[in-house]
Formats: sequence, C-alpha cells, structure tokens
Amino acid sequence: MTFFEHLSELRKRIVNSLISIGIGAAIGWFLAPHFVNWIVKPMTDALKQAHLDPKLVYSHPAGFLNLLITLSIYLGIVIASPWILYQVWLFVAPALYKHERSAITGFLFSTVFLFLAGIAFGYFISLPYVLRFLISFQGPVVPLINIDEYFDLILMVLLGLGLVFELPVLIFFLSLFGIVTHFGHRYSRRHPHPDARCYNHARFHGRSRSSVFRRCRCVLGSGAAARTAACSCGGALNDCVS
Repeated sequence: MTFFEHLSELRKRIVNSLISIGIGAAIGWFLAPHFVNWIVKPMTDALKQAHLDPKLVYSHPAGFLNLLITLSIYLGIVIASPWILYQVWLFVAPALYKHERSAITGFLFSTVFLFLAGIAFGYFISLPYVLRFLISFQGPVVPLINIDEYFDLILMVLLGLGLVFELPVLIFFLSLFGIVTHFGHRYSRRHPHPDARCYNHARFHGRSRSSVFRRCRCVLGSGAAARTAACSCGGALNDCVS
C-alpha cells in the first residue's frame, strides 16, 4: 500500500470508531440515569455511616444534565470499545506476521481484563475506604457533596487504579525492548545506588549531606565499579558506608 492509501485506511478506521462512539453514547443516554445510582452509592453509604444526610446536590441549573451527557459519552466509549479495538486491529494486522498477531491478540485481552480488574478493585474495595476516611474529618461544618465534583473524584480514582493495574503490561513491553530486565530488578534491590548509601550515612552519623555527596560524587554505578572508583577517590566509599 502507498502512503496515501494508508492515510485513507486510517481515516476509514477513525470514522468507523467515531460512528460507533456516537451510537454507544445514544445507548448510554438511556443507561446513564441507572448508572448515576450506581455511582453515588459509595458516597451515600459513607454519609450514612457518618450519620449525615445521604444526599448529593448540584449547584448549577444544568448540573445534572451535564452529568448525564458526560456519563453517556463515557458509556458510549465503553460500549464501543470492542468495535474500536477491532478497527485498530484491522489497521495494524496486515503489517504483522502470524506469530505477532497471536501475541497482539493476547495483549489486547490481558489489557482489557487488567483495566476492568483495576476499576472493580477501586469501586468495591478502595473507594469505600477512601470516602469513609475523607468524611471522618468533621468539625463545626457539615459536608455538602456536589455531584459534579464527586464524579470527577470517582473518575480519577477508578481510571487511576485501572492504569495502575496496567503496569504488568508496561513492564512486559519494557522487557521486550531490553529497557527493564529481571536481572536488573534483582541487582538493584541487592545493591542500592551509592548516592542512597551516602545519604543514609549522612542521616545516621550526623554528617553534612553536602560534604558527604561532594566526597562521593565520583562514585558512579554500583558494585565492583563503584568500589574501584571509590578507591581512586581516596576511600570515599569507605567514608560513606559504615
């Protein structure tokens, strides 16, 4: 395929994805009121346990309407995500070998599974504890929870944990490119960086950190190379490590 044929194919896949998101958002509009009850449940439970009024408010005339529109768009993306991933696959698959296609298929399934697992962990385990902890700070004022701000909070927590659960996939790809290795992880745990050892020496022996780092600044690396460099610096490493 020529360059312009690739661009035409890319435009086709993007248009198909946007159409699927629009259809999904239309379906999400009818599902959004039910999902609002599901979203506010952790907050109302936390307010009940704190013996407070379990109600959320909105401070703008169009606040709840904006929430429904935003939620329907997010639901549309979720509903259309299988079709979007399929469009990405149709665009990428012709350039891959057979064994690469099987690897990418497993990668897509594992990515979706880990992301959903992170969201489930955030909603059922982390979020109730976080909300109860935040509500526990009571004083002469009472909380008045705005639904828009609460939605931003729950979106940040759930998406954040979903991305955290993607770390195994990130480590896997970094290991494929040789950026991260199993030996490197084990070695870094057993042999900390000389700067860290200098800092610990300064903290526990009451010496000035700046003077210690000045004496240890020529110690680059770790292990045998660090010891050799330290000897050439007049025993700096011996001064750093007790």
